[in-house]
Amino acid sequence: MVKAKWPFVFKSEYFLKHFELLTNADLMKLFSSIGELQSTRVYNYLNDQNDSYNLSELQDLQSKPNVTWSYVMLVMIFKEDLKELIVCQDSLKTEKLPCTPCIVAIGPSIFHASKYVLIVDKDIPSLSVAMAMQFAAFFIFDICFPKKLMNTLKAFQRFILKFRYENSFIPKNKKKKISVNDQVLKFAADLAKYEAYLECDLSAIE
Repeated sequence: MVKAKWPFVFKSEYFLKHFELLTNADLMKLFSSIGELQSTRVYNYLNDQNDSYNLSELQDLQSKPNVTWSYVMLVMIFKEDLKELIVCQDSLKTEKLPCTPCIVAIGPSIFHASKYVLIVDKDIPSLSVAMAMQFAAFFIFDICFPKKLMNTLKAFQRFILKFRYENSFIPKNKKKKISVNDQVLKFAADLAKYEAYLECDLSAIE
């Protein structure tokens, strides 16, 4: 019945197209462009923090930083729980999953999985598509970000993707002003200071 009424829920391309119609934003394009650039900035910042962050899992991947690394890095920064977003399992078990849009990675780790599952889909081929669908689900189904992951998801939206969204169906006089969490602002400021310091240091060497 659900599949007959809402077929887009069961196909990643339809699901993400619905998000684009709703928000006028191509989410996969954001992932591959600004998302990749911002994720690289965050990785470089964390990697230079005197072993304050354990990046061994990411470094073992032996690839360039990309947007799929962002969840792992952001939960480190804000000391939140990655298992509220992505759960690793040998086979799909729906018991005891977080009551938010949740990704299940079928395999030993989120980066080494045979497939990814979202509660609205049964077979997602890549982590980036799974993350895009999970993020889109919050907007399509009008679900608030969970409190336990508020900083991580706000930073992912506003900093990694630089995505702003205002519901065009709500009259302007009834729209609420959307504020950014102080911890997210502090992180963005710390990263900017770090990069400014690097530029000054390089100028001095030259």
